[in-house]
Amino acid sequence: MTASMHGQPSPSLEDAKLRRPVVIEIIEKNFDYLRKEMTQNVYQTATFGTTAGFSGIFSNFLFRRCFKVKHDALKTYASLATLPFLSTVITDKLFVIDALYSDNISKENCVFRSSLIGIVCGVFYPISLAFTKNGRLATKLKMENHKSNNTKENITIVDISRKINQLPEAERNLLEHGSVYVGLNAALCGLIANSLFRRILNVTKARIAAGLPMAWIPFLTTDITYRCFVSFPLNTGDLDCETCTITRSGLIGLVIGGLYPVFLAIPVNGGLAARYQSALLPHKGNILSYWIRTSKPVFRKMLFPIMLQTMFSAYLGSEQYKLLIKALQLSEPGKEIH
Repeated sequence: MTASMHGQPSPSLEDAKLRRPVVIEIIEKNFDYLRKEMTQNVYQTATFGTTAGFSGIFSNFLFRRCFKVKHDALKTYASLATLPFLSTVITDKLFVIDALYSDNISKENCVFRSSLIGIVCGVFYPISLAFTKNGRLATKLKMENHKSNNTKENITIVDISRKINQLPEAERNLLEHGSVYVGLNAALCGLIANSLFRRILNVTKARIAAGLPMAWIPFLTTDITYRCFVSFPLNTGDLDCETCTITRSGLIGLVIGGLYPVFLAIPVNGGLAARYQSALLPHKGNILSYWIRTSKPVFRKMLFPIMLQTMFSAYLGSEQYKLLIKALQLSEPGKEIH
């Protein structure tokens, strides 16, 4: 009996032998899973940072054209590509990737953080950095050439206004009041977006109460913004670059005249839907995902009006710049040679 017991292997040893390959297999599977997850996150973060780097390069190109900077090209392009890339990668790693691994972030919060990082680090930071660097270079170049430019004739605001008044009435109105057309298009975009959200949220009441602000607010905002950043600088001689004029007017048409009315329609119609209970609104935890899902069909349908508004605004800026050049080339009546 004792011999047979010694001849048979111990049950605990058999369990240990069977358990060991299972544990090793589980560890290998977890390791492969973590490696795939880390590789995927690295690729996503690198893509995120690369997009920010391209945004910096494009911003640097635009501001170099606007400020007419022709020196230190390699230095500015290198810094504008590297700094946004690094800032986006590090910020995404600290506030999104690490939070996902620690399981301390919800899906809505993750989307919100990623969007905020994309806007701040991928758009605003490259633009501000390009503006600062190229503005500093342009100021330095202007100070160096200040003495040589003293002999040039300075065109004052009075001279520009006098020359603009010599244009035909239709061209003068287009140059001075072209912002009204951009504002009208923005009001139209607001009304279209308002109608689309009303259909989705089944809002049938307060048509005038919702339609008036959705037309009036985008009109005023776009008109004032266009006057401040395009029309007024053109008429005072502060904006003397055609590329800058087209870029400014196009951005105003895109952001203020196209996207802003759509975003404005969300709280307006959301408030009406909550007041009249025409649609099931989400709880606090699902607000962001709900409005993203609700807004997708609206943005798809608004893509053509937004692009049309952008192209029209850029075209208007180009025409206004050409009219200004035409006005400056006119000879004044008192200085004509007979």
